[in-house]
Amino acid sequence: MRDPLERSISRYWRSALYRSVGPYVPAPARRLGYQLAFRAIRPADVPLDEARNYLRSRERSQTGELNALLNRELPERTALSGEAERLLRAADSAL
Repeated sequence: MRDPLERSISRYWRSALYRSVGPYVPAPARRLGYQLAFRAIRPADVPLDEARNYLRSRERSQTGELNALLNRELPERTALSGEAERLLRAADSAL
């Protein structure tokens, strides 16, 4: 979980205010802000099961919202299961 300072800097970094004043901020200060706002994460360090569960829950909620907007039932997507699941396991075993 990110701390409040990281979240605040990240929000500011993406704001219209920063886009207008950012070019006038000295490069070393911009680099420091970037390092505080964004963390480098190696893909190998991310637990795949947690990532899959997170993405599945988001996909289901977004599909539910889309069903409501279109006023019809869409079939559940299988992008995070089936063949994709087999490929992910193969990639895991290759590491």
